[in-house]
Amino acid sequence: QVLAVYCDAGRGLAAAHAAGLIHRDFKPSNAIVGDDGRIRVLDFGLARARARPSDKAERDEAPPRISPSASATLDLRLTRTGALLGTPAYMAPEQFLDRTVDAASDQFAFCVALYSALFGEAPFPGSTVLALCEAVCAGRVRTPRPGPVPAHVVQAILRGLAVDPAARWPSMDLLLAELDVGLTEHLVPARPR
Repeated sequence: QVLAVYCDAGRGLAAAHAAGLIHRDFKPSNAIVGDDGRIRVLDFGLARARARPSDKAERDEAPPRISPSASATLDLRLTRTGALLGTPAYMAPEQFLDRTVDAASDQFAFCVALYSALFGEAPFPGSTVLALCEAVCAGRVRTPRPGPVPAHVVQAILRGLAVDPAARWPSMDLLLAELDVGLTEHLVPARPR
C-alpha cells in the first residue's frame, strides 16, 4: 500500500516535470489524498522552470554555501530559505551544494521519502543540517532493514539516492516503471506452474 501511494505521488512529480516544472521541495507533507482517493502533489512554492544549460555551468562552479550556523540542531523536516532552498531532510546533494537543481533532484527527494516510509527511518544519518549534508554528499546511505520490500525495489530506490544526478534514473517515469514492477509482483500472487 505504501509503495502504491508513493507511485501515485511520483506520477504527480513526473507530470510536473513533463510540464517543465521542478518542484524542489517534495516531501510527504506536500502530497495529499483527494476526496476521490487520488494522490495529489502540492505546494509548488519553491518550484521553478527547468534550468537552461548556461545556468547549469554558472551554478555548478559555485562553492557550497553551508553556513556555520547549520551545525546547530534543526528540525530537518522544515523548509529552509536563504542559502538553502528546500527541506534539508529531503534535499539532494546538489541542493546542499547550491548547484543546478533539476528533475533528478526531485527524484532524490522522492526516494528519500519512499525509503523513510518503507523502512521507518531516513536513509541518511544526521541530526544537524551540516551532519546531514555531509552524509548526503558522501552518499552514506543506511543499510535498509531486512523486510518484505523486494530487492529490486530497494535497488531502484538506492539508485535514485545516488550522489551524482547522472547516476540516478534518467526520469521519474523510468523509476516509477521499476517500482510498478515491484508493486505488481508484490500484489499479484504467483500462479502455480
